[in-house]
This record gives sequence, structure tokens and C-alpha cells, in this order.
Amino acid sequence: MYDYVDVFVDMAVDDEEKAFESGCRAIEESMAEGWKIMAKIDVPFRPLTRIYEICAPKHAKKALDREMRLLPLMPCKFVCWIEDSRLKIGYLKPTVVFGRMAGNIDELEDIKNVPEDSEEDIRGMAESISEKMGLQG
Repeated sequence: MYDYVDVFVDMAVDDEEKAFESGCRAIEESMAEGWKIMAKIDVPFRPLTRIYEICAPKHAKKALDREMRLLPLMPCKFVCWIEDSRLKIGYLKPTVVFGRMAGNIDELEDIKNVPEDSEEDIRGMAESISEKMGLQG
């Protein structure tokens, strides 16, 4: 339905708070080399909902050195939330966001690998998170 988000954890839980904290901890412990959590945002009007803004400076620098108008597309995000007694963890797909927002700008052809490389790293982190949550990668 939403092709720009990959929800890779969607599991029933008994203890929502415990599951949410476990999901958040799995995200925090799964950052790939060179990636940093820039911000953790608890959504004030939605309990047990957190947005992680994450960045790999090597990818961001390459894109921004080429075109500062890409700045609003950053940083990448993981999200963790409870909905209907289910823990959900997902990420915003850099390839889809970049493709929709900047894909029509022909002069950016030389940095189209930036979102692909970012998403490859994020998929690896998602596999690690899934394993920490006891799910198959």
C-alpha cells in the first residue's frame, strides 16, 4: 500500500511497553558502521511511537556536495510503534523518496547510487533488528 515504507517487523505482543522498548533497543543496537542516530523523536500525541533519524555522513556528504537542494530528503528514518497490540518497525525507503523527489533531475545522475547504497545499508540493519526481535531476516 505504501511503497515508500518497509514495515519489516509486525508482531503481536502481550506487553506493549516492553515490546516497544525492545524494538527501540534493537534499532539502537543495530546501527551499521558509519551510521549514527541523529535524533530520537517520541511522538507526543501518540504513545509508544518513536521516530529515529539516522545518517551515514559519507552518503549525505556525497549527495550534499553535489546538490544542497537534496537536504530536505535527509536524514533517513527508522520508525517503531505499537498499533492494535502489534509491534511495528519500519524504515523510509531512500530509493523511493529520492526517486520521487529528485529522480526527474537529470543532472543528478552521477549520485543516484547514494540512495541505493543507503538503502542497502538500512536493509542490513533491518535484518539485524529482525534477528534481535527473534524473527527470521
